[in-house]
This record gives sequence, structure tokens and C-alpha cells, in this order.
Amino acid sequence: MGSEVHRITATVIPHVSRTPAEKEGFRAYRRDLDDFHGLPTVLAEAAELMQIRGHGKECGRAAFAADVLRIEVVGKRGLYLTVVDLPGLIAVPNEEQTEEDLELVINLVDRYLENSRTIILAVVQANNDIANQGIIQRARQFDKAGERTLGIITKADMINKGTEGRIALLAKNQDTTKLKLGYFLLKNPSPAQLEKGITLAERKMEEIKFFNTPEWRDRQLDLSRVGIDALRTLLQTLLDRHIEKELPSMRFHRLVEAALNGNYHEADMEFFDASDPLDESTRLRAVVHCLNQKFATDIHLYGAKQARVLDELEQLIAERLLDDEKRQPITYNHYYTDNIQNARQESTRKALEQIVNGAVNEDWHGVIHITNTAGEIDRLLTTLGKRVIVNMEDQACAEARGGLDAYYKVAMKTFVDNVCRQVIERHILANLPDIFSPEMVSRFSDEELLRIAAEPETQKEQRAKLLNIIEGLQNSIRELRG
Repeated sequence: MGSEVHRITATVIPHVSRTPAEKEGFRAYRRDLDDFHGLPTVLAEAAELMQIRGHGKECGRAAFAADVLRIEVVGKRGLYLTVVDLPGLIAVPNEEQTEEDLELVINLVDRYLENSRTIILAVVQANNDIANQGIIQRARQFDKAGERTLGIITKADMINKGTEGRIALLAKNQDTTKLKLGYFLLKNPSPAQLEKGITLAERKMEEIKFFNTPEWRDRQLDLSRVGIDALRTLLQTLLDRHIEKELPSMRFHRLVEAALNGNYHEADMEFFDASDPLDESTRLRAVVHCLNQKFATDIHLYGAKQARVLDELEQLIAERLLDDEKRQPITYNHYYTDNIQNARQESTRKALEQIVNGAVNEDWHGVIHITNTAGEIDRLLTTLGKRVIVNMEDQACAEARGGLDAYYKVAMKTFVDNVCRQVIERHILANLPDIFSPEMVSRFSDEELLRIAAEPETQKEQRAKLLNIIEGLQNSIRELRG
């Protein structure tokens, strides 16, 4: 099991009816497990937290709760599926399951079944007449087209000998209770096997062995509809197809990844091939590159003018980077010392050039000719020395300005790279493909989906008007024909 599962995390999602204090306590619950052996303890803790009867004090407790125990399993071979294990429908209330429990279970089941994004796994027991199991009828109530209801037949090992033919007909969708998506036939581990800690590989082998016995082998079962592995594969296909139908997120995901990576001819050539060769609005990587280039150029040209830079970048970059630049200047880049040295050499060259030009024009009448004699050299040094006037304040300011300029040249390059990499790439672009990923879409509420994908009210009104016109015209045609 350790090689198949990387992490198991248990949390509790409180129902909206819980008080703020209860919600806080529920959200604080978290258990990290190495394998499934710790699940019984988690179940007991969650039941006690939800105040379910049978755990701790009995008085005043219900048999069920509307809160959700969430078990997240991360592994090498896992597929992305969110499975909600709902309680079985209660046919008749009794001492252990009251009318309130019956109503709670029905409301809980209906809440998930009526969600058009839910794939309904209608679990029926092979050892119980399907006509007596209400889940199929209830699923049909919310899924009239039958596009999201899949039958799961369990407990095939608990039927009476000789009744395999009846179950085989149901599994092949040839019985009177048919489903558009058909049925799957499974053999789950026994309680004793679960107690021993049966592995997924062992479970698979037990299942294959069971359905290879003569009683089942001779029933001509569709093997693509038998066993947990086949079910897992179909569920992933159904989930992808269902999500793509509900919201075109898969295509969006592929297009955004292609746009980000610059692979414009791999995902959808028609989408990226604009009629105008200058139109690059869909070619995101090219647009980002041009904007980054313009940003780098603007910083290089106008970056020293802080007010202008802040105005232009205020809506573009994170305030955190600007705050960093307001702190103590720090750099360990060797280009800083190189810039300092170059600045000093340039300042010395300009000062020396100014002094020499002044001496030549004023003391040497524009022409200088020096012989290699002590007198001539002494005269030149004296002339130059008279013009070397050092103002301590000006010198200190020049040194400070030179240091700041040297630091700015290094910091400017780092700043531009940080904006492009940390702000644009990390915080804006990196998460774009996952905005409408299957995982993200599955977390959206119905209200959020409507807000994102629903038609504008004006368009709905226009459609309603057109439908009324069509209906009126059809009525007129019928009257004329009559």
C-alpha cells in the first residue's frame, strides 16, 4: 500500500446549518495517514465530532449528519475523482432510524443527485431484487436523459446459487431495468479481508478469480464492464466528458497552455491563426514578451524618475517589490563594484580633461608644447594645480551619487527580472491553465458557475422573445392549415 499511496488526509467540511463555533471546530479537524489502516479511527473521531448516534453519548443524537468527512488520497496511479459516499435510502423508519433521519438522508441524497455536474453511481445489491431498491427510480427523477447515471452491482458473491443468470442479464443491461450508461459488476472484499488489510493488487486478483469461475464465465459477460479497474477507467472518461460538456474547460486548459508555451500550432491552429498578421491577441506568450520588453525599455529610459515609474507600474506590479526597494540598499553582485570603479574613472577623466583644457586655453594661449625638462614639467604641474579646487560637500555628493547610480544599474536589472519572473510569470500567468481545470470546476458552487458561464440577462430576454415569436408563428401555421 505504501508504494501505491503517497498521502491520505482526512478533514471535515461542516454543513451550512452549523453554528460559527461548530464550523470552527470542524475545520480544525485534520488527520494525516500513511495508509488506510487508520481510517476506522478517523471515522470514529468524525462521527463523535458530528455527534452521530453510536459514538459517545446516545441521548439526543441523530443517526446521520449533513456534514462531510473528506478523505483525500494522493498516489502514483490515482485518477482525479471526487467520490461522495452517501448513506443508503431508508425505506421504513424504526427505533434506530427515525423519521427525521429518513428526511435528512433523502434531502442529502437529493442535493447531490439534482446537481447536473454529479455522475450518479447507483449502487444496487445483487442479493436484493432491484425493484425493491429505490436509488434507480430516484436517479431517473433527477437524470431523466440518463446521461449521468451508472449502475453498480455489488455483493455478487452473496446471491443464491443458480441466480447468476438473472444478475448477468442486469449486468449486460438486458433486464427490464435498463440504464443508458449500463451497469458494472463488482466483487468487493469481505469484512474479513478488509480486516486483514487486503491490498489493491490482491483485491484485483480476487475479483478476477471470482468472475472466472464457471458460474460467471459461461454467462458471456462484457469484461469491459466487470471489475474495479474497468470501472475506474470508465469513470475518468465519464468525468472528463461530463466536465467538458458542462463547461468547456478542457479546451480552455489546452488553449491556455499552448498560448503560455508558445505552441500555437499544436492545440488549435484556427484559434491562433489570426487573419491580421499584426493581431497577436491570442498569442499570449508573444504578447507577454512584447510587454516585458517594453517594460524593460521604459525602466531603462525613465526608471530613475521615480514618480513616473510608480504611476506607470502601479496597476502592474506587486507592491511588495516596491517596498523592497525602499529598504536599505543591498547587493552582492560584483557588477556593483565594477560600476563604482567605472564611474570614478569617468569622473576623474572628465575633471582632468576640464582642467587641462582650461590650462591650455588660458595659460598656454590655446597651444601647448612641453619639452621633457624639469622646468616645463614643473610649470605644467603648477598650472594644473591652481585649477584643482576640491569642495568637500561637492565631492561627497558626487561620491554618493556615483554609488547610488552604480547600485541603481544593478538593482534595475534585478527589479525588471523580478517583475517579469515573480510577478508576471509566477502570480499572473502560471495559474491561468488551472482557472477552469476539472479540479477547480468541481469546487465551484452553482452560483459561481452561473456567474461565470450563464448568458447575460439581455440575451435571455431576447431568446425568450424570439421563442414567443416562433410559437406564435407555429400556431398561426396550424390555424391556417386547419
